[in-house]
Amino acid sequence: MFIGIALLTNAEVHNFARKIVFDLNQGYGTGIENALLPQHVSLKQSFPYEGNIEDIEKYLQTFCSNLNPLKIVLEKVEINLIDEETILGWIKVGDCDELKYMHTKLCKELKSEFNIEPLGFDGAMWKFHSSLTVSKVNMKTINQLHSEYHNKNVNIEFEARQVVMFCNLGDSTKTSDYFSLKIFDLG
Repeated sequence: MFIGIALLTNAEVHNFARKIVFDLNQGYGTGIENALLPQHVSLKQSFPYEGNIEDIEKYLQTFCSNLNPLKIVLEKVEINLIDEETILGWIKVGDCDELKYMHTKLCKELKSEFNIEPLGFDGAMWKFHSSLTVSKVNMKTINQLHSEYHNKNVNIEFEARQVVMFCNLGDSTKTSDYFSLKIFDLG
């Protein structure tokens, strides 16, 4: 199985992001796969886990109970090219020391308590974001999306009050195979 950990956004951010996903799909056929999960700010790269899920749940309950809700600023839409035919669209999160602390703490404690290694961009390379789409499109569409959406200012501030644990019971990393398993309050 795979586990993902993220902060849930509020309704304003969720609705704003879903409108962008809707417009991207209607105008460019980018799909809605990323909209199947509630809108969130990823705290760590999803990771494979073969242990008892209740152990991770207990850890996250303690982790969250020792943290306070935090203010997050969503700055702008970014359209990033993954390869020649795949884009990653997200809303960039502004610099936030509390988020960096949470990410670092998660990575260190998951390693020490569960032997879960940091993956992908975990660590200094991690970019806090709220995903909109990962889509295969042609170069003309990539150029249009980049022109219309890249660096589009958002400037929405919200208070994150909950952490969500996503779960994928298979061996796929596809977003459409994840579901929200449990939500934890901060504080």
